[in-house]
Amino acid sequence: MDVVSRATYSSNAIIAGVQDALKQAAAGSSSDQTEDESESSEKSSSAQEEEETQESENDDESSEDSSAGQEEGGQAGEEESESSEDSSTAQDEGDSQEEKDGSESSESSGSEEGDEDTGYTDGSYSAQALCTDEDLFSYWLRIDLTVQNGLITGVDVTKYDDTSDDPDSNETYLNYAINGRTYRNVWYEGVVSQVLTLQSGDGVDVVSRATYSSNAIITGVQNALSQASAGSGE
Repeated sequence: MDVVSRATYSSNAIIAGVQDALKQAAAGSSSDQTEDESESSEKSSSAQEEEETQESENDDESSEDSSAGQEEGGQAGEEESESSEDSSTAQDEGDSQEEKDGSESSESSGSEEGDEDTGYTDGSYSAQALCTDEDLFSYWLRIDLTVQNGLITGVDVTKYDDTSDDPDSNETYLNYAINGRTYRNVWYEGVVSQVLTLQSGDGVDVVSRATYSSNAIITGVQNALSQASAGSGE
């Protein structure tokens, strides 16, 4: 820029002032631009943060929905498992009941078959047996035995021809042998009930303190059953 002749100092002063003003104008524009850029950057950063926050919340909601779905699926699986266990338990109980029923049926069938295998012929059979110690007492027993449907249903014992000095005492011991007794706090089952239970004269125990009478009854029962096995009853 040229100075005005004869006004050199004034021109230079004006030029210097204009340059200073232009420098200030240039500096202010740059500052405004920097501030605008800073504000734009802050807005962009804020918008980005909001988008990231929204995306994070969406992801969290999606994760919660997925977790809830998994929990519902797990609950359904547990319900199916419980249903399966209940079904298995019911099946086990049914199988157990069937096995029990089958076992009872088998036992019942076995009992009936055992009854049919006694080999006794229906009828009434009688036998005699001597009861004696060969010194103090001696008498006879008559055993009347009844068989119905192949089973022993009755055993009657009758004493006769008692030549002992004390027949009443013999009667007492005979009753012990027939019906059983308690001796020294121990119960001894009578011979007759044992025969009916065992359906045999074998394996029968004698009654304590009535040994001779017990053995005589057992002998008479065995003789009568030998007739029932041969089918020679009335």
